[in-house]
Amino acid sequence: MVIFEERAFKDQGEWVTVVKAPVSTEEELAKMRKAKPKTLGNINDLNPVVMRCWLDYSALNSAEKTSVVQRCPLTQVDKTADSPEPKLDNTYIKFTVTVSEPLLKKDDGVVR
Repeated sequence: MVIFEERAFKDQGEWVTVVKAPVSTEEELAKMRKAKPKTLGNINDLNPVVMRCWLDYSALNSAEKTSVVQRCPLTQVDKTADSPEPKLDNTYIKFTVTVSEPLLKKDDGVVR
């Protein structure tokens, strides 16, 4: 909880990393790379894609809020010649963050 509070107050959020990887085993992937099936548009589509998004915690910096719902756009990181380039123009991930009580305490009218 201490790390989460530090992210919420100091950093105002954090980067979340999402990895899209093929569901096949390494052996199946090696066979597919050698065979180059026609149904596969690009052989690089067999490689994992690393994406990230910024999750903003600034809404939790109040004495009333205990929940935040965000729709965060994904951006690809570590692009190489071997990595696929998915179209992420309209790709989002939805996060709901809920804490049991507000991060800021309200005692005697003073917010701490």
